[in-house]
Amino acid sequence: MQNLKIQFLRVCILVLFSGVLFVQSHADVAEKKLQSIGRTALVSLPDFNLKDIKAKVDTGAKTSAIYCSDIVLSHNAKFVEFYLFDKEHSQYSGKKFTLAVERIAKVRSSNGEVENRVFVLINIRYAGKQHTSEFSLSNRISMKYPILLGRSFLRNNYVVDVSKKGK
Repeated sequence: MQNLKIQFLRVCILVLFSGVLFVQSHADVAEKKLQSIGRTALVSLPDFNLKDIKAKVDTGAKTSAIYCSDIVLSHNAKFVEFYLFDKEHSQYSGKKFTLAVERIAKVRSSNGEVENRVFVLINIRYAGKQHTSEFSLSNRISMKYPILLGRSFLRNNYVVDVSKKGK
């Protein structure tokens, strides 16, 4: 009986604490006046002179990813050369880009496979706000959206409204 009372008290404290965290997180959103973003969005990449690129918002993904082809590390892995998209994509420019490597890390892809990916910093614009965010360079040829926006992009900037789409 005593153990049951202790377990009950622990559950009550946990529920109370969870409620406090829930209220606090909503207060943080209201205080910061986070802008909403839908499950999809049209974004721009000013450094690449690209506008209105379809992006998928994925709160299950920690990091963001961008579709690149012919990804090659150079200068002792300090830089990476790549093409945005591929020849089949409507916004493919045929221009090779070179960026500094932020890091190389193992990432579990949507199909469950773990792979090493190169991460770079990219300026991205959504709804009039520009952010510098970390993206992994990835072959997203089989994906509907060439850009995936993960939690690291969303955090402290946006709250997801799943009823909102593509703006």
